[in-house]
Amino acid sequence: MAPEHEPRLRLRPRSLRSRLTAAFILVAFATGALLVGTTYVLVRHYRVSTFERRSETAARLALLSAPEELTDPQFEDLLIDYQERGAIDGLWVVDATGRERSSLLDTATVENMLDDQSEDADLVSLSSRVDGHPYLIVAGEHGGARYAFAFSEQQLFESITETRDLLLIGWVAATLVAAVLGQWIARRTLAPVRDVADASHAIAEGMLETRLDGAHDDEFGRLASSFNEMAEALAAKIDQLSDLADRERRFTANVAHDLRTPLTGMASAASLLETKVADLPVEMRRPLTLLLEDVDRLQRLVVDLLELSRHDAGQETVSLEPIVIRDAVGAVVAGSADPDRIDTRLDDDLLALGDRRRFGRVLDNLVGNALVHTEGPIEVAARQQAGRVHIDVLDRGPGLGDGDLSLLFDRFYKADPSRSTSGSGLGLSIARENARLQGGDVIATPRAGGGACFTLTLPADGTRQGFTAR
Repeated sequence: MAPEHEPRLRLRPRSLRSRLTAAFILVAFATGALLVGTTYVLVRHYRVSTFERRSETAARLALLSAPEELTDPQFEDLLIDYQERGAIDGLWVVDATGRERSSLLDTATVENMLDDQSEDADLVSLSSRVDGHPYLIVAGEHGGARYAFAFSEQQLFESITETRDLLLIGWVAATLVAAVLGQWIARRTLAPVRDVADASHAIAEGMLETRLDGAHDDEFGRLASSFNEMAEALAAKIDQLSDLADRERRFTANVAHDLRTPLTGMASAASLLETKVADLPVEMRRPLTLLLEDVDRLQRLVVDLLELSRHDAGQETVSLEPIVIRDAVGAVVAGSADPDRIDTRLDDDLLALGDRRRFGRVLDNLVGNALVHTEGPIEVAARQQAGRVHIDVLDRGPGLGDGDLSLLFDRFYKADPSRSTSGSGLGLSIARENARLQGGDVIATPRAGGGACFTLTLPADGTRQGFTAR
């Protein structure tokens, strides 16, 4: 018995065209087999029975003129006469005097036949092999003499064998023709299905103007018409969504630009007020601190919105250079909100190819999120594997649910439904887009025992292929 993990052999054809062709061949094969078998049986039965009737008729005619007594020379003359006529090939005689004469036939065989002859039958016949050749032996009595005649069946069976071979050759030829014809019919029949598949693939590739010829008044014509209606509806919906996306991008860019100018003034005023916090009364310090935090949060939101609008417009530029991972990670950790809670585990001499500014933004976002969502220490580890540099940010926070993993990098998504934590829900989305601009990615996985692992991947220096910076 084969192990369970071994793949099972697939004997069934995979494509519909192959299955239709196989069905066509199978029907032709089975029909041909039935026809050939039936024809062979009927032809064989007819020819054998016809041969037997003719042989018995020849035997009756021979008995009518056969002498009851004959000498050896008469026996030889009689045998030669039969053979010259081409009807009888062997002769056995016991004349009225009881003297036996035989040519080709065996006495015991003939006597057994005559003993089995019924009273109402004038002849008895038996197929037998003599010296390895098939013969039909017909025996009967004439007066006081007993005669047996041998008729060769060699040509009969040879002709039957030739007929069988011709039927088999015709069967094979018909099956081959059926295979070719079935392939052609299947190809012609399934051409509309292939057209639908090609059109679907073209639409999936973005060619929304693709349509099918629905002029045929049959099932495939109705299929083409339904497909065209679906394509029209899909194109209209995509155009509608594209218009909505354009309006959303313009709205985001306009809001960000409109907020940027007043926020710049507010930030300048807030910076000035921040230097005077110590001089204010105690009851005024808390409101001012909240104001400063809100201004800072609004500034970060505007920066994120502006960056998103640049991403959507394709206006981002990437400056690629070798990045020393130990130095770059160290700079991010040193500039974080709580560097003492961050442990690093980095391979020496690890180089990645990326944009230094974007690398810092991505890693700063991942480290900042980990510090916010866990109270204990977090870990930053880096390694190289299969031509890629992997930087892992690991925490022991509340972890990630199954629903979070599918939505985590969506814009404005926040895993905390109460939105009790600060942030716009744009950070991870921007982090992933920045990573992909550098030919990398950001992925999230839950950790066993609780917590999460966010991994930034970038091409290792010297291995970056197939990427064009925008």
